[in-house]
Amino acid sequence: MNHSFMMKGAFALMTLGTAIAQDITPLQFKQLCETSPLNTIVLRAPTKILGSGPVVTVVNTGCRVNFLTGSKLEADQAAFSFAGPLVFQAGPTAEVNLVKTLLQAPSVQITEGQSSILNLTESSVKATSGNITIALGASGQVTASMSYAGQMTALESAGAITISGGARSTFSLVNASSAAGTSFGINFTGVEATFQLQNSTLTAAGGPLSVVAPGARANFDLSSASIDAASGVILAARGLEGKVIGSQVQINAGSGSVDILAGVGAAAKGSISLKDAQVVAGGAVTVLASRTAIEGEAVVEVSTIQAGGAIRIESGNGGITTAINNGLTSPSSIRVFAPPSGSCVAENNAATAPVLLLCR
Repeated sequence: MNHSFMMKGAFALMTLGTAIAQDITPLQFKQLCETSPLNTIVLRAPTKILGSGPVVTVVNTGCRVNFLTGSKLEADQAAFSFAGPLVFQAGPTAEVNLVKTLLQAPSVQITEGQSSILNLTESSVKATSGNITIALGASGQVTASMSYAGQMTALESAGAITISGGARSTFSLVNASSAAGTSFGINFTGVEATFQLQNSTLTAAGGPLSVVAPGARANFDLSSASIDAASGVILAARGLEGKVIGSQVQINAGSGSVDILAGVGAAAKGSISLKDAQVVAGGAVTVLASRTAIEGEAVVEVSTIQAGGAIRIESGNGGITTAINNGLTSPSSIRVFAPPSGSCVAENNAATAPVLLLCR
């Protein structure tokens, strides 16, 4: 069949036709990106790109995909390299599902609508010279399970990775890794937030790494995970009942500090649990659970903390602070603390610092 005819048919379906699901080839998608006005494709229906193996389709332009109501984009066993920016424009939603697929472009952006979804299964998205910017909207998610064959990461940028979300947002890596060449920032502003790393690695090679969620139901769940940054790590579940749970976790903050916070300000019932963790920081290490509020719980067990500044493990009024069977090293001070109204236990710790304040 004539490729020009096929391309025109696909273009008509996606821009002018009714919302009928359709399949297209990588070549058709390439032609749409290259020949559509302003290199912009408008999707009106669910669209699936069916690939044919590891051959990379080179798109000689950038590409913007606009999602109208009822549309989404899937790709199965496809690989693309774009010469310009790759943009997914939500309106009101943007949903991109990739299976065994590679997308690489100088920069990658998902713009904010009501909801944005990026699901990667054995797939990779790479920004080769710029940033990855993802705005999830009021309700959205980024999930990745494993990476594309031959790729080390599922989500990777030469520059920064920035992810923002609203009322209900999720970032989840399972058996996958994500790496930013500079900074890595996740900021969830809504009531519900989920941050999950399972058998996964998060890296900010040239700057700080932060995950911040002020909502009441913010849950950070880290298991068999690694977090590495050049200049500091912040994990902050700031709201009422914010939780940071880490098991078999390695955190390296480079020259910066490590701040692990749950229940900031007047937010009560913040909970932090680190078990079998290794934390290394050029600066201070703080583990604070509702420190200026009530009923917080800060637990560090069977872990190693090596800090270039002070180490603090603390909860607030009526809170519970536990430090057991740890190796703690600081050049200045180590403090394990709960107010008199709370409970403080510090036992069997190998603690080395000029000033030791262990439950006193």
